Amino acid sequence: MRRAQGIDGALSASRAAFVGGCAATSNVLAGKLFGIPVRGTHAHSWVMAFGDELEAFDTFAQAMPNNCVFLVDTYDTLEGVHKAVEAGERLRARGHEMVLPQHRSAAHPG
Repeated sequence: MRRAQGIDGALSASRAAFVGGCAATSNVLAGKLFGIPVRGTHAHSWVMAFGDELEAFDTFAQAMPNNCVFLVDTYDTLEGVHKAVEAGERLRARGHEMVLPQHRSAAHPG
């Protein structure tokens, strides 16, 4: 969205992508205005606002227990993955699951 052209470029791009077949958007305003499902990770700034990644992931999982995807590369990708797994296991223990990747059909390879 930071690189979109014009004042409403990100909204237009999000809507066009949805019309063109994308399943969701990370643009919360586009989701609200156009009824597009909102999906995606939190921002790097979310992780940096906490004492460590695990705290950030756990807090995000509490806020979004049924729409949870972690951004693991803020500091150290491999360590971020380990912390994401730990937070995901705690999320599962509370009866929720992280968002699983959507597989594309043969007509729309990913």
